[in-house]
Amino acid sequence: HTGRYELATGTLQASSVTIGPGRGTTGTFAQSGGTTTVTGSIHMGQGAGGSGTYSLGRGRLDAGEFHVGEDGAGTFAITDWLAQVNVSGALTFGSDSAFTAVSRNALRLSGTALDIRNTDSNDLAGLFNIALYVEGGPGLITTLEVAGRDVGPGLGGMTSGNFALARLQVGEPDRKSVV
Repeated sequence: HTGRYELATGTLQASSVTIGPGRGTTGTFAQSGGTTTVTGSIHMGQGAGGSGTYSLGRGRLDAGEFHVGEDGAGTFAITDWLAQVNVSGALTFGSDSAFTAVSRNALRLSGTALDIRNTDSNDLAGLFNIALYVEGGPGLITTLEVAGRDVGPGLGGMTSGNFALARLQVGEPDRKSVV
């Protein structure tokens, strides 16, 4: 089974969205404009054998939780630098996930958990093109752990191509933070 949803203008509001829910299903959500607001979770490739893709061009995406490639395959692509992405809960890249993004874009996480289970940096190359903003919110962020494979203590994993971000900012830009 194959399905496709396209949003070019207007607003989509939902409590949850599942793209590629399980065995033998392929789904695509193509947003070229407008606003998508999901108060609960967005799942891509939620079940084994499912495949889901979310493509975001110009437009805004607000999600409670955002899961890319849970037990199936998932792809998240940001295709325009004017796209806005805000996640207030968990952002998860599963072991069979892919992320691409054009330069000069940002992911904004507020009061969230960032979980990256894919250890292939090529699959997540889009992280190199974005700024990742970890901001306050209702929850308190007590631990920020970033790693792909264990290369021991120090910055080895950050500089060896194991995991790369264009920019990581913890805290709001106008407030002073101690990290």
